[in-house]
Amino acid sequence: MKKTIIALWHHPDMGKRSTLCELIDLVKRDKNYNKDKARNSAESEILTLGSTIIGVDLQDEPHEKEFAARLKVLVESCDIVFCTTPIPDDDPLVMAVNEYSEKGYQVIWTSTYHVEPKEPQRKAEQEFFNELKAHHLLNLVQTLIARDK
Repeated sequence: MKKTIIALWHHPDMGKRSTLCELIDLVKRDKNYNKDKARNSAESEILTLGSTIIGVDLQDEPHEKEFAARLKVLVESCDIVFCTTPIPDDDPLVMAVNEYSEKGYQVIWTSTYHVEPKEPQRKAEQEFFNELKAHHLLNLVQTLIARDK
């Protein structure tokens, strides 16, 4: 399997971290989840789906130096890595992710869904769409795994 980084981007407070937490819950409910190989910390979680190792960076709006170090550890030990970044522009976090595409890694950029109007129903609507996005991300992971069998 080609090493893959899936970067979830958006503005602050748009549910990037909660989407990845929902993804973790979905992976743990998958029939191919191997709980014996799971590892977690306050900053990241490593899960195994079949024989595929998935790393999820859980820091919300991380600092550049810490992010680059955590990303390096996850990329070296996982087949698929999820992380969050601000909007993809010249941000140092975005550039840290893009460095891996130059090293031959597959980098997939995606975002949480942007829901309007922002108030007053925004929170409930955003949560609904973040959960939906987590399902889509799990489907992406399953498709990548199946494609490379």
